[in-house]
Amino acid sequence: MPGPKKLTGKYARIAINMLIKVTGIMEKAQIPYVLEAGTLLGIIREGRLLPWDDDVDLTITKQNESKLLAIITKIRLSGYKVSVKKYKKDLKYFDRGEIRIIKVKHLTFPFFKTDVTLDIF
Repeated sequence: MPGPKKLTGKYARIAINMLIKVTGIMEKAQIPYVLEAGTLLGIIREGRLLPWDDDVDLTITKQNESKLLAIITKIRLSGYKVSVKKYKKDLKYFDRGEIRIIKVKHLTFPFFKTDVTLDIF
């Protein structure tokens, strides 16, 4: 489920900072990634995140999945909530229990609400 806020104003700044921090951690771990969906479209077409989008999307390859799982603690220590979502049943190209998406959420204090989400596929 995407984040509850549109990527404008402070939410755009939070999303950009999150993208920089998370991709920096991934680059140090030598995990290649690509921007995806509205994130890629906005950066390429408009030079910014799309203001009507509500999350940031990245993709990695299956062979880098274990590297990504190994750095989840580093991402959490950077101040983000991280959850790993898995397939609940076998599908045509995916098996039950395989990782479907990793959600990285920005936390807002004092109630730990999330206002911006970065999805890693």
